[in-house]
Amino acid sequence: VVEAENDNNEATKGQEITQRLVEQEEVFAMLPVLSGQFGGGDYIVQNDIPTFGWGTHPAFCGNQIAFGFTGCVTNPSLTVGSNALGTVLEEHFGTNDMSVAFIGEDNDSGRGGLELLVASVEDKGFDVVMSDASLPAPPNVMSDPSPFVADMMTADDGGQPDIVYLVATLSGTTIAAALQAAGYEGTIITPSYSPLLLGAPGYDGVFVNTQMSMDPTVPANAAMLESVAAVAPDAQLNLAISAGYWAADMFIKALEETGEDLTVETFLATLNGGDFTYEVEDVVGPSTWPANHDEPVACAALVEVRGMEFIPVVPLTCGSTITVE
Repeated sequence: VVEAENDNNEATKGQEITQRLVEQEEVFAMLPVLSGQFGGGDYIVQNDIPTFGWGTHPAFCGNQIAFGFTGCVTNPSLTVGSNALGTVLEEHFGTNDMSVAFIGEDNDSGRGGLELLVASVEDKGFDVVMSDASLPAPPNVMSDPSPFVADMMTADDGGQPDIVYLVATLSGTTIAAALQAAGYEGTIITPSYSPLLLGAPGYDGVFVNTQMSMDPTVPANAAMLESVAAVAPDAQLNLAISAGYWAADMFIKALEETGEDLTVETFLATLNGGDFTYEVEDVVGPSTWPANHDEPVACAALVEVRGMEFIPVVPLTCGSTITVE
């Protein structure tokens, strides 16, 4: 095991790190890859380096090398998505008679994510009134949220949409705070689950949509946190810990199923042979390989930020895969 690396969400740096790890450290596999701008995608495929992580980057899609524990989540050319978000929203609100505005970052992950999220809620009957991938993408930082807020506040035929979904990382709380200050009365949803944001302007009152359960009382999560506490007693549950843990867990399961005759070839044969599955009860939905190289796991969960707490409101709920046109 080599020391963890940080690419700072810079694709060029990620490519350099990947190449160094392979050529100098001679790593067998890479995990957990959690970067939203992973730059080593082509290199791992060209050099047959098994890679495990959170499939929120196109590098986890359309090849036999990268394995996202929630499948292939975002890719601008993806033709199979899921209605998980729409399913969770319908479960929470008890209706689909609502308008939704999406805004995301100006990169492949943002554009691909928006396309899939739009398809997800439309499949369940929600009315999408805005889908815009124009937010500055990391490492760039937004200077003025007001033009984006003005567009969202009037997105529903001149009025406020019922739901605003922010597919944003660095700028998410900035936009949420600006929306709240502008008098937005609907529901703000973000994918950013982070205890570091508790108490930050714009975070209180938002809902957080995740692809795996972040409820610490679920047995599998409780066991994970116990394991984490053994090496990092002060660590708090966040997306990086959860995604990193389950990516590593998936890797270990694949090692165990491959057995002692371990080579890259036998390892990938185990994973892509048609019989390998991965699931964590009530936390991570089921994936089957190699199918999930080209489609997401159709599950999601929802929590609400109330003051300095995360309150689970919809447990891990699974819908179905859908065709994305």
